[in-house]
Amino acid sequence: MEFLIFITLLSWVGLLDAHVLPPNSISPRPVTQMESHVATITAVSPAVFIDRSQQTPRGSLMRFRPHSGYQDQGDMPNDDEWNSLHCKGERLYAAMGASDEDAPKALNWDGKSTARSDFMNFPAEFTKWGFDVRDNGNEAVGASSQGLVKALEGLGLSTKTADWKSYSVDHGMCGDECPDGKQINGRTYYCTQAEYQIAINSVKNTLIIFDENSPFHAVKTECRNYNTPDSDIEFDISPTSKDLPALKRTSDIIWGVWKQFAGGNKLDQIIVHNIVNGATQNALRRANKQVGVTLEYWDKGHNFPTGTEEFNALLGTPIGNGIAWLLIQHKEALGRSVVKGIKTFGLDGSLVISKDLAWVISIGDAPS
Repeated sequence: MEFLIFITLLSWVGLLDAHVLPPNSISPRPVTQMESHVATITAVSPAVFIDRSQQTPRGSLMRFRPHSGYQDQGDMPNDDEWNSLHCKGERLYAAMGASDEDAPKALNWDGKSTARSDFMNFPAEFTKWGFDVRDNGNEAVGASSQGLVKALEGLGLSTKTADWKSYSVDHGMCGDECPDGKQINGRTYYCTQAEYQIAINSVKNTLIIFDENSPFHAVKTECRNYNTPDSDIEFDISPTSKDLPALKRTSDIIWGVWKQFAGGNKLDQIIVHNIVNGATQNALRRANKQVGVTLEYWDKGHNFPTGTEEFNALLGTPIGNGIAWLLIQHKEALGRSVVKGIKTFGLDGSLVISKDLAWVISIGDAPS
């Protein structure tokens, strides 16, 4: 009887279906009240738990997170939201293919003469704004638990751990000063608890984003307990806050890692692992419905080619948007690179009715 109650509780909390996944994944969803009560508990197997304080430190790919997958049935953008997405995607695609001088026109940036990022000097930018960047060696991809074996094989990429390097980017703990004890231009900035996990195969010009929780978004979820009656620290946690680091966009942080560890060479593809961002999943549902497909595993995954309404809408989502900006703002190194296609698929081993969503974003030169 006690065992049945235990299993029921595990299913209720959502840990019985736990998969071996990186922390936070892509654009983490808000923590529920129930999850806040079990935040210090992590599932290793259906009946074994460890305290999070005893597990692998932040910055490691080999950490665990309860399953959160994509389902074909669910919310979708209405017509106005859909039109906004694919119009945004059209502008981003035009800006990717334009010269740096013409990109602001495609983006309707009046008075701007360049789309170039303000953050170019890496790794110095990471140090300046209080980010901890770590080289985790070959701790990436080789384990089949990451669910990418078929995709990597299909792309002609190695599944051997030795052929990949893993890197993490952390932005301290909420409420701490970032950088510690230092001011920038006479102002104190605060950490956001942002975190990224990235793997790179520089020989194949490929980058995998395992975990993406940008300062812009992390501050809304990880730091939400500040500015409350019980908090000793008061700082503005809105994404536009001047208390937050200027370096807070995913496109800049991903570029910084690629520049520092792969020399800023041209990219051939970016793989985004286990996407749980709600707006992106919702957009994919409508895109799939319009072309008459469902999310399938790698062999039957669907490719959305350029020039289609569905491609542009996916490019306009939070996931597509970040990759587009990376290409738009770094033409000095990447040239006029554009997204050539987006293949969507479910990770190996994820649940049939609730697959872990991944994208392969193909990149190449803009049409002449």
